Amino acid sequence: MPQQPRKRTAIVLIDDHPMVLEGISSLINKSNDLWVCGQAGDIATARAIIETAKPALIIMDLALGNESGLDAIKAFCVERPALPILVFSMYDEQLFAERALRNGAKGYVMKQNPPSCSSPRSARC
Repeated sequence: MPQQPRKRTAIVLIDDHPMVLEGISSLINKSNDLWVCGQAGDIATARAIIETAKPALIIMDLALGNESGLDAIKAFCVERPALPILVFSMYDEQLFAERALRNGAKGYVMKQNPPSCSSPRSARC
């Protein structure tokens, strides 16, 4: 009997830097389990994509031009409380992670962290 293909988890990326969106999207789409179903550089576009694509996860920056990522997190959590949000930001986690989590984000990753920091055994982080 042929194996059923695994369902891939849909992710929406929100960042106001096109190079960041393309780079992260490229990395995610190399995975067998994940795929980027939409990219947005602002909250209005993100909202429209989330409405139509029905992602399983949002990965977003806090700096979105003139818009507040912290306010967007709060709004997304009200609109879709079951949709997890992971913040991927250049802002120091000691200053912003608690605020992001308080507004409803499920996690916070600094863009400056080396890739090895994703490993729970990493001593460099």
